[in-house]
Amino acid sequence: MIKKYAKYFALLYVILIMDYFRVDSIGNPFDQYMPQQFFQSKIVEVRLDIPNDTIIVDPFMSVVKLYVFTNDKDTIWGTQNPFADSLIHFSLNNTYLWSTGDITAYDDPSNRYDCYSSGNYFFDAPLNTLFFHASYIENAITIDTIITIPVHYAKPLVSVLSINDVAYDDQTLVVNSNTDVDFEINLNRTLDYQDPAGYDKIIALEARHNGEGAAPYTQVWNDPQGVRDFTVTIPLSSIAAELIPGYNIFEFRARGKCANSALNEFSEIITIKIFYLDFMWNEELSSPVCQDNTVYELTGIPEGGYFSGEGVIASTTLYNPSLATPGVHTITYHLLVEGAEYTVGKELELTALPDFQLTGDREVCLNEYDVSYIISPGPAGYDQITWDNIEGGRIQSLSGDHSQAIIHWHGQGSLSEMLRTGKITVKMEKDGCMTSKEFLIDIGNTKAPDTSFMMLYNHNLLLCSDTSANYFYWYQNGELLQTTQVPYCFLGESFAPAAGAQFYVMTAFELNDAACLTQSNIYLWPGDKNIGYTLNQSDLVVCPNPNDGNFTVIIPDMDKNEYFITVSDLTGKVITSMSLNPATGRKECMIHGNNWPAGIYLLRLEGYATSLYKKIVINK
Repeated sequence: MIKKYAKYFALLYVILIMDYFRVDSIGNPFDQYMPQQFFQSKIVEVRLDIPNDTIIVDPFMSVVKLYVFTNDKDTIWGTQNPFADSLIHFSLNNTYLWSTGDITAYDDPSNRYDCYSSGNYFFDAPLNTLFFHASYIENAITIDTIITIPVHYAKPLVSVLSINDVAYDDQTLVVNSNTDVDFEINLNRTLDYQDPAGYDKIIALEARHNGEGAAPYTQVWNDPQGVRDFTVTIPLSSIAAELIPGYNIFEFRARGKCANSALNEFSEIITIKIFYLDFMWNEELSSPVCQDNTVYELTGIPEGGYFSGEGVIASTTLYNPSLATPGVHTITYHLLVEGAEYTVGKELELTALPDFQLTGDREVCLNEYDVSYIISPGPAGYDQITWDNIEGGRIQSLSGDHSQAIIHWHGQGSLSEMLRTGKITVKMEKDGCMTSKEFLIDIGNTKAPDTSFMMLYNHNLLLCSDTSANYFYWYQNGELLQTTQVPYCFLGESFAPAAGAQFYVMTAFELNDAACLTQSNIYLWPGDKNIGYTLNQSDLVVCPNPNDGNFTVIIPDMDKNEYFITVSDLTGKVITSMSLNPATGRKECMIHGNNWPAGIYLLRLEGYATSLYKKIVINK
C-alpha cells in the first residue's frame, strides 16, 4: 500500500518545499522560483565554467555557461538537440527575475549537459549570486532543482592610507594649507587572486575635486602594464589648483585591466572630505607691523569664527597692534567644524614704535619770542626726526640731526583776537615705524591759571573755578572796572547791571603784565532777576572748589540773625564749626583746613529759616 502511493508522497513533498520557498524578497507570496540549494534525483553537480569556478578578475560581460552533471548514464533532457530549453532558468543577484537559458549539448562519457544563459551577465559586485533553476519530468512528475552559486569578483579597490602623513580614519580632515596636501593611496583588488591571463592588475587612478553631475575625472596616475597591491602618493596639485574655503570633496577610483577593451572596469568611488581652514589679514597689515593704534580687519577662511592672541579685540575679527607687546605673537583663528573647534595660527612680528619727549618751555608770553626745544629719543633711537608743523610760530634754527630747534612764537591776528595756543608737531621714524606727537604751547599765558569760570552774585563778581593767580582785572562790557588781589570784586550796594551786560576777568601773576593774561569765561547778565533774589543751594559759593584745604565761603544776603557754618566728612563727623553774625557786615568767611586729609566734605550754613549746603573737594 505504501509503495503504491510513494511517488505521490514524493510529489507532495516537492510541492510543499516549493511553496515554502515561493516568496519574494520582502516575504510576500510570489509565483516565480526562489533560491534553494538542494539536488533532486538525478542531478548531482552544477558547476560554473569560468576560471577557478567562482573567482573572476574581470567584470565578465558575457553569457553564463554551466555544466550540469547527472548520475551515471541517466539522461534528464534527452541526448539530442533540440532540448527543451524552457526547463532551465537563470537569475543574477535577484531572487525572482528569471530568464530562460539554452541547453546546447550533452557529453555522454561525462554525463554532462552544457547550459548557457540567453543574455549577457555583468559581474560587477565583489560578491555576486548566480541562481540556476532546472526542471525535468519523470513519470509525470516535475522534478525541480535550484542551485545558488557565489561568484566572487576581484574588483579594483582604492584604499586611502593617509593624508599628509596622518592616518586616514574616514573622518573630515581639517587642514590649514591650500597647497600642501598629499594623498597616500593603495591600489589593489578586493580578492588576493592572481589571474594567469594578467587581468588582475590596476592600470590607472582617476580623481576629481568637488565634481558634480558630469564633471570629468582626471587621470592622476597610470601604468599600462598594470600593478598589484601598489601604493601611490598623489599631491593636491595633480587634482586641483588649490583648496576652496570650507569643504572640499575629493573622489578617487581605480581602473582595472579589462579583457574586454570596450568595457571600463572601475572600483567603487572613495570620497574624502577635507575642510580648508585659513585666515588672512588686511592688505595694509604685513609682518612686521608697527605698534600703532590702527585697527585692522582679520578675515577667516571660511568666515564665521573668531580670533585670539595679543592685539585681538575681545574675541572679534579686529586686531589693534597697540594692545600687544613688541615681539613675535601668534594670531589664532577658531572655527567650529562638525561640532569640534579647530584652529589655525600664524605668527605676526610686532615692532615697537619709536618714543621721544620734548623739553622746553610750554608757556610763553608774547614777548618771549625765541625758545629752545630739544627732542629726547627713547632707548631704541631713531632714523629720522621731522618737525612737521608749527602753529602760532616759526622755526628760527634747526640742528643738523633735527633733534634741537629754536622757535619764534608770535601768535596770530590782532591783539584782541590773538592766537592763544601754539602747537608743535614732531614725527620720529625707526625701522619703518613712525610716531607723531603734538605739543601745545600757551602763548601769553605764562604764570597764569587755566581759563576760569566767573559769575555775578550779590553785587560781587566771583572767580570760582581757579584762583591760583595773584592779580585779577575785572571787566564790564570790555571796560576795566577795577583790579584786585582776591578772586572777587564788590561792585557796590547800588550796582544794577542792565540786561545783556557782559562781565569777565583777566588773571595774571604779575601786576600789569598784559602780555601774560588769561581771560575767564564771559558772564552774560540775563536781566530777568534781582540781584537779591531768594536763596537756594547754588547761592552758597565756595572759592576755589576743588581746593587744597584753604578756601573762602561767600556769604549771601541773610536775615540779621546768627548763623553757623559746619564742615563734616562723609561719615557725619564734624571737622570744624563756627558762628557768623551778618550784622557785622562780613560777606566772606575764610576757612583754613590745609591739615585735613584729601577727600569730599560737606559744608552747611544754618540759621533762622535757612539751611544751605555745599560739597567741597580737597585735593592734596
